[in-house]
Amino acid sequence: LLIILDGIDRFGDIYADVVRKEEEQEEDSKRRRELLDISARCARVMKRPAQSFHDALQAYWFSFVLHGIDSPGRFDQDMGPWLENDLKKGVLTRDKAQELVDCIWMKFANTEPGV
Repeated sequence: LLIILDGIDRFGDIYADVVRKEEEQEEDSKRRRELLDISARCARVMKRPAQSFHDALQAYWFSFVLHGIDSPGRFDQDMGPWLENDLKKGVLTRDKAQELVDCIWMKFANTEPGV
């Protein structure tokens, strides 16, 4: 079990490293900040509880990929509380939330189970 948990942690770290390398090559300062944020999120979400809707989405995506399932399940029930909390706190707009949901659904649609 510890080996599996270490592997899950490493999975997020590998994604973080890939994004960090992309960030180093990026010239646009806005995109660099986005990539730094993505890298940090990838490094932490499999190790610690999500702190935001965006964190929860990233952890959900990693879990989907790692479990090799063919359906995201009850996405609405799993993500709803995170969305409501961030909207209530004002740290996320409905438009940004919709963009994030659209992105993850495109990933679900373009990923073979277990890949």
